[in-house]
Amino acid sequence: MIKDQIISSLINQAHQAGDKLPSVRSLMKVFDAASATVQSALSSLVKQKLIYSVKCKGYFWGSNELTNIEFESSRASEALKKRFYEDFQSGYFQPDKDLPTQKELCVRYHVSYGTLSCFLKKELALGSIERVGRRYFLATKKERSSSEILLITRADSLGLFVPASEREMEFIRLVYQSAAAQKLKLRLLGYDTKNNCFVDRKGERRELEEFPKVVGYLVSTLLIFDPVQLLYKISDGVKNRNPAVSIPVSIWWEHPAENLPRVFFKHKNWAFYNATFGKNPGIVVGKYLQNMGHKNAVYISPFHNSSWSRDRLRGLNESGLSVQPLVLDKFASPWDIREECRKNGPKQTLEFRSRQMLSDLVRGLMESGASVLENTDSYTKVVVCVNDEVAGVVKELLEERDSSNYYVIAYDNSMESYLLQLDSFDFNTPTLVEQMYYHLANPQSQQYLQNQLRDVFGKIVEK
Repeated sequence: MIKDQIISSLINQAHQAGDKLPSVRSLMKVFDAASATVQSALSSLVKQKLIYSVKCKGYFWGSNELTNIEFESSRASEALKKRFYEDFQSGYFQPDKDLPTQKELCVRYHVSYGTLSCFLKKELALGSIERVGRRYFLATKKERSSSEILLITRADSLGLFVPASEREMEFIRLVYQSAAAQKLKLRLLGYDTKNNCFVDRKGERRELEEFPKVVGYLVSTLLIFDPVQLLYKISDGVKNRNPAVSIPVSIWWEHPAENLPRVFFKHKNWAFYNATFGKNPGIVVGKYLQNMGHKNAVYISPFHNSSWSRDRLRGLNESGLSVQPLVLDKFASPWDIREECRKNGPKQTLEFRSRQMLSDLVRGLMESGASVLENTDSYTKVVVCVNDEVAGVVKELLEERDSSNYYVIAYDNSMESYLLQLDSFDFNTPTLVEQMYYHLANPQSQQYLQNQLRDVFGKIVEK
């Protein structure tokens, strides 16, 4: 029976208490089952107290009854600390808003009231949270209508900024929306990488010390190919402005972690955020697929000359998923393909030729790995693509073959993924921007993250 298959698949996966199970719709898709069948299987697991449901949020592994959760005190405290910080990094807690009640936190983290109370007292002492009466929150609400923030991002020598991706557009939009919501004055300053200088929107060279009212800097290093040079430029500018004043700096580090010199961690009130690099996105996708009942997958990437592509493959492998890579090491990003095409044809057809070149590369990978794609031990064959653009090409090629037993998943959660109804990993840009602003307002409140690159956790968005 399909119901028994669903139950067996969920039970045989590696779960930790509190892990979210795939949605009913996902299970219907994987097992080709009716909604009633899936609901019946889940209800059976609830009766056995193997899973529990939370209204409007879904099903979770384990029991939500505190009496059934027994941890040693030290182990419970460490688990609580880890889960609390993960919730902060994923955006579950929002600055300037109350944390859930202590009762709700006890249920969420499966700890006793005493363990939670001890943890909250330690966080109060560290300055990570604040308290008024019985309410806990992350930050003190402040009136900052006269404060000015400087947004530094890439630009050409004329001061022109042309966004190159949806994520970059979303980042800029959210930065301005958040500034308006917080009544902050936001000023844009471009960084001309070719001449290592700052320029305003008129193309005139500027220095940081020319903006004495600025109380914080928001910095994007996306597509800045020598970001360390920019960091030294900012460091010198802050010192020249007023060496006695330590101005907070929030930096979106859109580069491999190993390329960030640790000397910058010593800068007081500087914070670095990572949303794209590292193995965590791969781990999340790998666990998601295993929770759906999959054991094997193929990973397709024509951009494997990049750390982000290699990291995603490493994360998939570390998740416990069995992965067969179909990769090409020639290119490091979609921009490399566009640059190649720019050299060999008119500007008017650049996008068309770039798409065609990508399609040819992906087709070659799929043809070279045809036996890998076909010879898996499950009916539904899983293809993990390095990004949504590649996934779009893969789905087109699969349609040519009239292949319906493939499940394709990718990274970026772009508009393409919605048009294709493609499940995709979202890098959580809203939380990235939220935490960057939070640091500017409360630079001393997160001392536990002072000497590290701060990961912003993303999630799978089902279509």
